[in-house]
Amino acid sequence: MAFDPYKILITGTGLIGGFLAERLIAQGHSVTVVSRSGIARLGEITSGTVQVVCHDLSRPIPDLGRFDVILHSAALSPAKAMPSPQEFVESNVMGTFSVAQYAQRTRPALVIYCSAISVYGPVHESVVTEDTPIRCSDWYGMTKYSGEVILQQYSDSFNTVALRLPAVLGPGSYRPWLGWVLRRGLSGLEIPIYNPQAAFNNVTNLHEVFRFVAQLMERPPKSFDVVQMAATESITIIEAVQRVLGPVQNGSRIVEVDSDRESFSLSIEKLWNSYHFKPDTTSAIIDRYVQEMLESQAVQDGR
Repeated sequence: MAFDPYKILITGTGLIGGFLAERLIAQGHSVTVVSRSGIARLGEITSGTVQVVCHDLSRPIPDLGRFDVILHSAALSPAKAMPSPQEFVESNVMGTFSVAQYAQRTRPALVIYCSAISVYGPVHESVVTEDTPIRCSDWYGMTKYSGEVILQQYSDSFNTVALRLPAVLGPGSYRPWLGWVLRRGLSGLEIPIYNPQAAFNNVTNLHEVFRFVAQLMERPPKSFDVVQMAATESITIIEAVQRVLGPVQNGSRIVEVDSDRESFSLSIEKLWNSYHFKPDTTSAIIDRYVQEMLESQAVQDGR
């Protein structure tokens, strides 16, 4: 059977957008990337068809033609230097509004929006589902949720899936909590944790996101929907830390600390029942992440 490539628009060349672009190009799809930073973070792309458009999404998207799929991964997230409220709104709200307006004009078969579990805000439930109350308490969560609301308002014009993503692991991703654990483990530092026996599956990786995106492209849902991603087969928090530290073996000590912060796990019931997508296990995702990170570290160190 002949391969029928899609025309795909990807916003952002960060961890997720860059990885999806590379994978989709490698599969032979025609990819256009819109990013303020251009192609610099896409890595070494030597084959396939890619068009790079340097553009600030807080302004309307220029005419780039019609696409079968729009993958909206561009966003401003908290980093070492906390962005201002205006920067959050311009990037995450106005940027999503620009994508929604462009999709309304060009009518793609599907828009996939990379949202985040940060939209929930403070969580008081032991298991979070898509119906857990939204209690946004910071600018990042509020603006990511605003993106969902914006896209839902256009549900008569195009189909959208909002992916509420947990920590997304992959080579070079030190920002998630497990990345912090790995970084401290490599330095032989103590690892403070709380609620060590709480269930933990609040994680996915780039490969899982790509696998689900590829499935959605083939079988797009109708109208607007929200689904959260996570791993299957929860483990405890202390087991997660031990899996990260195991291959490192650098003398780090795990220290339990008192905290009134609550821990929670993520339901994958909708992911499985409505989308028939079975994610990888928590242990497998952590093991793969540590292996990829140590391999990339070895390359950087010249080993």
